[in-house]
Amino acid sequence: MIFAGVVAWDALEYPRPGSIHQDYHPSEYAKRAEERIAVICRDLVGVQQAACAAEIADRQREKHDSERDLNAQRYMAFWAFWMVVASTIAAFATLVGLILLQRTWRETKRTADVAQSAFLMSERPHLFIGEVQPMAPLFSDYPNRVINPDLEFFDVRYDVQNHGKTPAIIKALEASVRILPNLDGTPEFSSGEQSPFEMIVAAERARTASQFMRRAITEEDAHLISRSRQVYIEGAAVGHIFFYVRVTYTSPLGVTDQIMSAFRYDPITNDFIPASGSNFNYRRLGQIEPQS
Repeated sequence: MIFAGVVAWDALEYPRPGSIHQDYHPSEYAKRAEERIAVICRDLVGVQQAACAAEIADRQREKHDSERDLNAQRYMAFWAFWMVVASTIAAFATLVGLILLQRTWRETKRTADVAQSAFLMSERPHLFIGEVQPMAPLFSDYPNRVINPDLEFFDVRYDVQNHGKTPAIIKALEASVRILPNLDGTPEFSSGEQSPFEMIVAAERARTASQFMRRAITEEDAHLISRSRQVYIEGAAVGHIFFYVRVTYTSPLGVTDQIMSAFRYDPITNDFIPASGSNFNYRRLGQIEPQS
């Protein structure tokens, strides 16, 4: 900046035509030297007149050389100033171009990553728990609360459906049938309800599995379930048959996902309906790293 300021100051003194710094032609300097010799050395004779003329000619030549050098330096300063200006503009334009190029590269990369993530998401398997049905009704005569005599254990059959485009390799399938007042707690599985094994669910197909309650349903359980379904008595115990299942699976992309769903048994319709509970209903998708 200091250098540019100095150059700019000198450029203001750039010799323009008609200024006091105008560079004269050598013939003009010779003419001016003759005029001065005629005036200053006219009263001298011989050697003195020659010496006087030589001295005036030397001074005039030195003046001519000094003015020529000064003007040349000012010309150089003028063009140096504009070279600095041009270089600054070029550097600024280059910087702006680099910034725009970097932004364009970032946007292009972001767009490509989003497109690739969307493609990988569409290609991954998406499991859902399909139809959930009891193998046999809880009551053979519901109005009279008669437990089905053929029901030794309450058994539930359910489907694991794949709505994705690629097969799902199931790494863990955990299901439980329990009598609980609600689904406010944390899902629990006993050793018999945890069945880690590899089961492939093909795309757009379903695989059927089953799970049963680990204890027989008593008359007291049946009465509690029936009463809880029909009426609400403040302070009375509440009980429902809940079925919940958790599936952990991987895809050919090597990403692990997990889903969990919960259902409540309706003894009147002999059907399972979705049950609320944030800890029992979720879908957790593993992160897919965009491929370079």
